[in-house]
Amino acid sequence: MQHFSVCQCTILLVLFQIVVWPSIIVNGKKTKEQCSTCKDISKNFYKGLESTSKSNFGGGNTKWEEKSLKSYATSEVRLVEVIERLCDGSSKESQCHSLLEEHEEVVERFWFKEFAQKKDTDFYAYVCIDHLKVCCPNNTYGKDCTPCPGGVDRPCNGNGACDGEGTRTGTGKCRCSSGYQGDLCLNCKDGFYEESSNETHSLCKVCHISCKDLCSEGGPAG
Repeated sequence: MQHFSVCQCTILLVLFQIVVWPSIIVNGKKTKEQCSTCKDISKNFYKGLESTSKSNFGGGNTKWEEKSLKSYATSEVRLVEVIERLCDGSSKESQCHSLLEEHEEVVERFWFKEFAQKKDTDFYAYVCIDHLKVCCPNNTYGKDCTPCPGGVDRPCNGNGACDGEGTRTGTGKCRCSSGYQGDLCLNCKDGFYEESSNETHSLCKVCHISCKDLCSEGGPAG
């Protein structure tokens, strides 16, 4: 078994910090950016549906017009028109185009297999969460979309948000709102008092200005 000296271990640790750790951070940042970009694409998809609907569906006066408009609704022509606008206004336009080029078949599959057949399949859930796997459902985080502390219905007990929420990154640790602290944001910070609480809920209010750092109730006598 090979043994390393203290010096060698120190060198390995430094190399890890210089080479490996930054790449982990960069990859994490990239994933967050990809999720943000995919959200932009999803919003533009529905904007595209609305705009193409307005410009091409005039409520035909003949059966022929109505039939033509119906076939256009799920046609490749309409898909192309929608795709052309998917990166409009994106904060990362170049990344948006790259993401679309790399996963164009996913968008096409959604259009012809899901949208054209069911019409109730959500673009964001299908593309960004289930297939590209760059985002997570609300109130979940990380590689496997783990529920945030406190559960998906009331993450961080409603007094904060978990790190990485909605993305494939993050630690899941609660970032508490002003006045709250603790792993689940159930405790009041100094300068706040607990007005009410139970096992899953607490309400912290700011102490009166006449109090210094601690109080147990509202008002100057707190």
